[in-house]
Amino acid sequence: MIDLTPVIQALTGLFAATLTAVVIPLVRSRLCAERLERARDWARIIVTAAEKLFPQPGSGREKKVYVLDFLSRLNLSLSGDELKVLVECAVCELTAKGERLCRS
Repeated sequence: MIDLTPVIQALTGLFAATLTAVVIPLVRSRLCAERLERARDWARIIVTAAEKLFPQPGSGREKKVYVLDFLSRLNLSLSGDELKVLVECAVCELTAKGERLCRS
């Protein structure tokens, strides 16, 4: 009878190495991408809401405080600097969208 134990052990080791080297990083990057996209969506929504809540000119500081406070309460697992970048991107997108609407 042939002993297949070494072959099974080798295949198990190969499977574990493949899982560790390829599958886990792939899943982790996908989860990070989904988390970032969710954070971007929230930033867009909250920036739009802040524009409606604080319509008066010169209220940029209040808008930013409102948006950053709201985002920080969502527990998105992002640093303060990352949240600030998301807010700036959302503002730029909103501004660009407004410019396109105004030109139409």
